[in-house]
Amino acid sequence: MALEPVRREDPYSYKRNREMRWLRVNRRVLEEAGDQSTPLLERLKFLSIFTSNLDEFFMVRVGGLFDLGLVSPEQIDNKTGETPAQQMEEVYRVIQGLIEIKNLLYAEVAALLREKGICDLEMEELTAEEKRYVSTYYKARILPVLSPQIVDARHPFPHLANKALYVAALLRSRKGNASLGLVPVPPNLPAFLNMPGGPGRFVRMETVIHHYALTMFGEYQPESSCILCATRNADLSFDKELPAEDGDFASGEDLRSSMSKLLKKRASLSVVRLELSKKIGGEFLKLLKNRVRVESRQVYFDQAPLDMKYVYDLIQSLPVEQAAALSFAPYQGRWPEDLDKSGSIIEQVRQRDRLLFFPFDGVDPFLRLLSEAAERPDVLSIRI
Repeated sequence: MALEPVRREDPYSYKRNREMRWLRVNRRVLEEAGDQSTPLLERLKFLSIFTSNLDEFFMVRVGGLFDLGLVSPEQIDNKTGETPAQQMEEVYRVIQGLIEIKNLLYAEVAALLREKGICDLEMEELTAEEKRYVSTYYKARILPVLSPQIVDARHPFPHLANKALYVAALLRSRKGNASLGLVPVPPNLPAFLNMPGGPGRFVRMETVIHHYALTMFGEYQPESSCILCATRNADLSFDKELPAEDGDFASGEDLRSSMSKLLKKRASLSVVRLELSKKIGGEFLKLLKNRVRVESRQVYFDQAPLDMKYVYDLIQSLPVEQAAALSFAPYQGRWPEDLDKSGSIIEQVRQRDRLLFFPFDGVDPFLRLLSEAAERPDVLSIRI
């Protein structure tokens, strides 16, 4: 009588992939953006937070998997039982769904904000007066700092800075040859332009440059265009690379020099994600993928702004009453009941440990502690 083989449970079944766990946390941020009971500007903030979180995830977590896949492609992760390539495949698949949710939520929030007079405008929506204002501003402040570049057999593909915005175009020469055109969006320009009619109506800077950029390539005829943004691997171990003497950091000059070299090295690491503002044709996409050296799974079409850091400046530019009506009421942390305001914080801490719960408790006791420590002669150093 043959014995049945012993069935063993998956040894990784009780463990969780840390990348998937992190993405589930960021999905919760998206859920906050989708909560209709949340004020509109707060929902916009959650979308911005989700975007910046995902940027960091690609630069560090995906960058780390990318490096591991090059060094040890067959290494099995002890938490998932997967190779780096298998983990990245799952990451790229899950993120695609999150981007689709983000686009739907952004469209919903943007439409509701329009009803409140806060409009992210396209150039076609501007009034005649607004078009004159943007045209004047473009000629005086934007055009002088633009650097259009044509990429063909005689011109190499330029370095794409990490998380910088570019206007990209598929160009056609008179002979019918295809080339790429790139116009970097200068980082020193404001993220958006408020229209002269009053706060709330604004045009993002990349929208303005995209509108005018297609006239900047001379005899080349633009056939298609989009805004793109490349995310580079930023996963470098600084501690392992820095010079040391006798187990401690080297001189300050060596440290500065090493940090400078490492930061330059990080700026040129591989691209792990390419974001495009819209879907483009096959020839255009193939040229971009070949030049940037990314796979299809690393390309994301994002209808929301590729850089959403502008959100906080936008809120600051709105009238106080309008912003307050669409935001959470500001919360003021309380002074903890077990701390005496009139007594020394250091002496009270010496009596017993104190635990502060931020943001529910205010930060004032901690700042008082630092101020006292800075003024007391018996304090040798302050370490945080």
